[in-house]
Amino acid sequence: MCIRDSLGAELAFQNPGGVRRDLPAGPITVRRVWRILPFENTLGVLRVPGSRLPPEWCGDAEIDPERVYTVATNSYVAERQERWLEGPAIPFEDRGLGMREVVLEAVELGTFAP
Repeated sequence: MCIRDSLGAELAFQNPGGVRRDLPAGPITVRRVWRILPFENTLGVLRVPGSRLPPEWCGDAEIDPERVYTVATNSYVAERQERWLEGPAIPFEDRGLGMREVVLEAVELGTFAP
């Protein structure tokens, strides 16, 4: 996924509801990306101990509970960590990259994979 790769993270998590529409067949246009990603979220990284990673953040990856993983996510998730992560809040390293801009750049470079 382009968001994980653009931040050099091991995992990525997008909150349910953050992507507002399906990507229709055909050319990917700026207008379509704005409709799919209407929010002004920025991207960054959380450094999460494996023991605190929720299963939905891991996919089918094998997780070591003793290791710390870099998770690419958006500012909305970071501001509402208590919805997904148990325990104290983890500092969010906001990189200031707009989610739409990262997706559009990946489309332009031909590296976007939905």
